[in-house]
Amino acid sequence: MDETLHRVGIIGITGAVGKEVLKLIETMPFNIKLEGFASINSIGKKFKFKNRIQKIKRLTRDVFQDLDYAIFCSSSDVSKGWIPIGICRDCICIDNSSAFRMDKKFPLVVPQVNPHEIFNSSIICNPNCCTILMTTTLAEVHRNLGISEINVSTYQAASGAGIKGLRELKNQMTTFPIKCIPYNVFGREYVNNCFSHNSQINPETGYNGEEEKMIEETKKIFDDDNIIVIPTCVRVPVLRSHCESITFTTRKNSSLKDIYKYIDQVWGVDIVDSPEPVNTSGKNNIQVGRIRKVIGKDNTYSLFLSGDQLLKGAALNACEILLLLLSENE
Repeated sequence: MDETLHRVGIIGITGAVGKEVLKLIETMPFNIKLEGFASINSIGKKFKFKNRIQKIKRLTRDVFQDLDYAIFCSSSDVSKGWIPIGICRDCICIDNSSAFRMDKKFPLVVPQVNPHEIFNSSIICNPNCCTILMTTTLAEVHRNLGISEINVSTYQAASGAGIKGLRELKNQMTTFPIKCIPYNVFGREYVNNCFSHNSQINPETGYNGEEEKMIEETKKIFDDDNIIVIPTCVRVPVLRSHCESITFTTRKNSSLKDIYKYIDQVWGVDIVDSPEPVNTSGKNNIQVGRIRKVIGKDNTYSLFLSGDQLLKGAALNACEILLLLLSENE
C-alpha cells in the first residue's frame, strides 16, 4: 500500500452517485483520509469508511485547506459556487456536474480515451453518463480507425435523475395502476411508458439538453470537431443501468473483425451476446453486444450496450480519474 496520506472529500456523499463513490474509494489500495459533506439536512449523520464511523460535515471555505482532492457529486450550482474556492486552496476538484464540462480551460475526461489530460489541471470534469458509456466503448475504434459519424439512441434508466428519480419510479411501480401517481421528477407517468428525455428541448435545434451534451462532449473528448453525432435520448422504465443502440462509420477502411478486436481491447468493456440492464446493474463493466456490419454501407457498424449509470456513467469514471491522480503522486 502507498504510505502517502491522500486527503479526499466527497461533496454530496448522501446522493446516489456520492454513495457509490464512497464504496469505490474504500476499495482503493491507497492510504486515504476521507471526509464527507452534504446539505444542511444531512449534517451530523453518520457514514462508515474502512470500519470507522464518521459524521457528515458542513461544507465551508476552510475545509478545502485540509483536502488534496474533492469529488463533487452534487448540482451544477454547488459546483459553480464551491469549486473556485477549492482550487484557490490547492484542492484538485473532480466534478460530476455539467458546470465546467464545456469550458476550454478544463479537461473532460474518460480514462479509456484521454487520461493524459487530467494532469496539470485544477478541475477535471466527468462527462454525461451516456457520453461516457459511448466514448468508452468506441475508444480504441476511434484511436485506430477514426470515426466520422455516430448515430445513437439511448434507453435511460431512472437512476440518471438520482435518488429522487429512482424513488418516483419505485413509487409508481408499487401504486400502478392507481391514478394518484406522483409525477414530481419526470412530469408524467413513468411506469409502463417511454418518452423523450426529460431535459428541455432547444426550440432552435429540436434537440433536448441530453442530446446536446452528447454532441458537444463527444467532440471534446475525442478532440474532433468534425465528428458528426446524431443522438436521440429516451427515458425507459428501468431503475438502474442505461442502454444505447449505436451505429457508427469509420474513416479508415475496416472490417467487422477489426471492430471486435478494438472493442475487446478496451478495459472495462465486456463483449457479450445480449447486454441487459439486469446484468449490468451494480457492475463496473460495460456490456457490449449485437456487433454487426450495416448491410449496404461501407465501414459502418451497429452495436448495443448496457452500463450502470451510477457506476461507469458517473461514480466509477470519477474514481478512475482519482486513481490515476493518486498513482501519479505515489
